[in-house]
This record gives sequence, structure tokens and C-alpha cells, in this order.
Amino acid sequence: MEYEGALAGLKVLDVAGTIASGYCGKLLADHGADVINVEPPAEGFPTRREPPFIPGVEAPENSALHAYLSTNKHSVALAVGAEPERLAVLAEGSAVVLDAGRFDCPDFPTAAPDVVVSTITWFGRHGPYAGFNGSGSVCWSLVGMVRNVGPEEGPPLVAAGCGAEIVGGLTAYIGTLGQVIARRMGNAAGPVRLDTSIHEANLCFTEVGGVGGYRSGASTASRPPIRWASTPAPTAGSG
Repeated sequence: MEYEGALAGLKVLDVAGTIASGYCGKLLADHGADVINVEPPAEGFPTRREPPFIPGVEAPENSALHAYLSTNKHSVALAVGAEPERLAVLAEGSAVVLDAGRFDCPDFPTAAPDVVVSTITWFGRHGPYAGFNGSGSVCWSLVGMVRNVGPEEGPPLVAAGCGAEIVGGLTAYIGTLGQVIARRMGNAAGPVRLDTSIHEANLCFTEVGGVGGYRSGASTASRPPIRWASTPAPTAGSG
């Protein structure tokens, strides 16, 4: 007998197309949820243009990262802002929407009255950095993770990869799953929006990164001090 997973029957729409939302959706899909990537018709999700690329495979199917994040998912081409009727049909019965702060569909609760809109942005929807662009290197610099990376005699370095986004996606998954379980147990109802800041999610590394480096003094004794005041601020823009 085929194993369906603990989240079988849970319908999830990803309208964000980011690494963070992709990882959150992947965790849901790996546990049986029906996750649908709602991609822009012309260019598809931004993750399709993220390296590493698979040799011999043509774009837009050659991103190994996108393939990994899209495991066990479906994809549809739909312009979210321009096709509200199609979106309403697709939304029917949806339990979760993964968003990057741009999702706005007033009729959505009608089609999905208990929908959980899980928004994942660099700095959250509120606060002094809300709406700013960000990156993994900016987030890890702000939380102190770069302090213990690199040679002792040199400046701090940023580790390669998309670890900050993965941590943000994992954090969003935990909150989203909590809302799903609460609804299944009858402890919550009605539409709700969750707000995940990738920056705040990565603050869990401040103790082992920034604070840990200062406390131990072992790996950073000869390293030039970090001039936090001169760190470039995030640029304004959509999250």
C-alpha cells in the first residue's frame, strides 16, 4: 500500500517562488501535502534561474536547486495579479498559501475560508526594515554568523549557499504546520496570516556566531574588529 503521508489531503499554493517558500513547501510536500507552484507564465519562478545548473539540460528546467525545492510538487502557469478568476478556482479548498508579501486576493477567503497565508520575507511585514530587499549574506552579517568564518588573520567571510533562506523556510514551516494542526484539532478557524522574517529566523545563530566568537576569543583574537556602523544597510524595495 502506498504511503500517503501525514499531510495527505492538504492543498498548498506557493505564489512566492523564493528559496524560502520553496523549502517550506518542500517540507509540506514531503509529508504528503499537495503543493502547487503558481508560476508566472512567461519566466516561471525566480528559483529556475538559480545555480547550480545541470549540464546538458536547457532552461528553464536546468536549475538543480529549483528541481530540489520542487520535489513532490506540481506547477501551473498563472498570472496571480491579472487572472483573479482562475486564481479563485485554483484556491478552492486550499489550506495554505505561501507568499512573499505581494499576495492580495480579497475573494480568497470565500474559496478557502480557513486559509493560512504564510508570508516569508527578508525582514518581515512590520518594523524599520519591512519592505527592504535583503540577501543571505546581509542576514548572516547582521546576526554575526560571518565572524567565525574565514582565516584568523583575515576579514570575516560569508559561507556559500542559501542557508539563511533555508532557515527562514524551516521557521515558516514550523509556524504553518502549527496552524494546520490547530485547525485539524478544532482549536482554530478562519483565515490567518503568518509573518516570517528570514532575518529574525536566523537570530538563532547569534549566540554561536557573534556572541560565541566574542566569548571564546579563540578563533577571532587576531581578526580585525567588525565595524558594524559601516555595514551597508539593506536597500529599499519589495521584500
